[in-house]
Amino acid sequence: YEDLSQHENLVAHVHPSRSYTYIGWNLRDPRFRKRKIRQALTLAINRQEIIDSLLLEFGDICEGPILPILWAHNPHLPSFPYDPETAKRYLAEEGWRDTDGDGWLDKDGQKFSFTLKTNKGNQIREDITILIQDMLKEIGVEVRPNILEWTILVNDSTRKEFEAIFSIGWMVNS
Repeated sequence: YEDLSQHENLVAHVHPSRSYTYIGWNLRDPRFRKRKIRQALTLAINRQEIIDSLLLEFGDICEGPILPILWAHNPHLPSFPYDPETAKRYLAEEGWRDTDGDGWLDKDGQKFSFTLKTNKGNQIREDITILIQDMLKEIGVEVRPNILEWTILVNDSTRKEFEAIFSIGWMVNS
């Protein structure tokens, strides 16, 4: 974009995309059933940093599954800005604490650790998965990335064989 926008015979047009990516939490997993847990994990992920560093500022945080450029978007949905302290508080309220001092949250003897699946061959998604791993580590949640071939990821998603899954991006055609 930077190189092409410098050419006097070219005009660069920047416009919103009709696609987004997300983390899907498997609600069959008891760790993700409570809304407050999912909100805590969202609060602990610095989505603006991801946009700025990996998407070169070409992106926006989307609150909810319907893009702001579509008629059905609800502009009154709550936002969840980056706030790791509130995330820690929410997790503690749900019983997740570092009871043994090892740096990881636990509850009933179980460490808060999960696998986050995404697809191989998409470097941005792979990099985002690593950033999410680092960000959640800061609040004591262990993320184990699992980078899979696209067809395996889609099959796992369809069969709901995942703890958390990153991306399966959606695109809305005009």
